[in-house]
Amino acid sequence: MLATWRLAGRLGGKRFATAAAMVYVLLPALAASSMLGTYRSTFVHGAVPDLVGLRATPWFAAAVAIAIAASVLPVNFVLLAVGVPILTHGWGDLAAIRIGLHETAWSIAMLEWLIAASILGAWRRSWVRALGLAGWLAFAIGHAARQGYDGAAFWQSLAIATPAIAVLVSSLWFLVPQLRPAPEPGPTRAR
Repeated sequence: MLATWRLAGRLGGKRFATAAAMVYVLLPALAASSMLGTYRSTFVHGAVPDLVGLRATPWFAAAVAIAIAASVLPVNFVLLAVGVPILTHGWGDLAAIRIGLHETAWSIAMLEWLIAASILGAWRRSWVRALGLAGWLAFAIGHAARQGYDGAAFWQSLAIATPAIAVLVSSLWFLVPQLRPAPEPGPTRAR
């Protein structure tokens, strides 16, 4: 949580960092609520322990280490450099993942647009950090797609990107137009 807070703080300041840390804590519950009832138990018992570090601890520790390292600017280029080859060489069998998502989650299109909008929100603050987060997420999705969808393996593999996912989801806030104070009324003239 602290690594996510620090990473988010580099992108949007202390208040944004606090919100991203809260999203990080709530992420497993948010994901579980987006699963269909028939799959929710599989997700909660199969993937959530990995996502919170109770199982697959080295994978979770790698996520924390990447989050700490990604707080440093040059690492963002490394994350992008890792993600771009995955984009160009393929992500494994995404068709099988789409089928699995179709059978177990509420909306594939919403998930896809959520990723695009989140990256755009982060881009509005820092294109370098947005590309780094996108590369990190691309790596995680590529690795997860190779694991398949059975037994929540896809979701378990996303544990390495949970800090990035929390920061990206929180970045949706940057797409909301800022409120501007109403102009003060000028003096009125009596006729």
